Amino acid sequence: MKTRRLTIRENINNVTFLRDHCYVDFDRAIFVNHDLPCALSRIETSLLTCLVSKLGHIVTYDELIIFVTEPITPNELHVHMSRIRKKIEDKSTSNNLISVRGVGYILIST
Repeated sequence: MKTRRLTIRENINNVTFLRDHCYVDFDRAIFVNHDLPCALSRIETSLLTCLVSKLGHIVTYDELIIFVTEPITPNELHVHMSRIRKKIEDKSTSNNLISVRGVGYILIST
């Protein structure tokens, strides 16, 4: 299977870069890290959409739960956020998804 490279000339309206060579493509519901795509579930895509809409700001647990179209519990939210973190974080760089204990999460772009 051949992977498609994103070039500067392409339309990147629905792409959010988290760091060099790493981005979320919401049209295709994937996270791409150094040209290696990783699929996102519907809930993961919804959660990332909410976090990206408030990039750099705290998004509360309640905001995230309300934003997702499928009903999820707070425990399920934490499980989904853990899965997102495993997909988007790079061991060699600082964290992009930060937990704010008792409040919510912050997604940052480095």
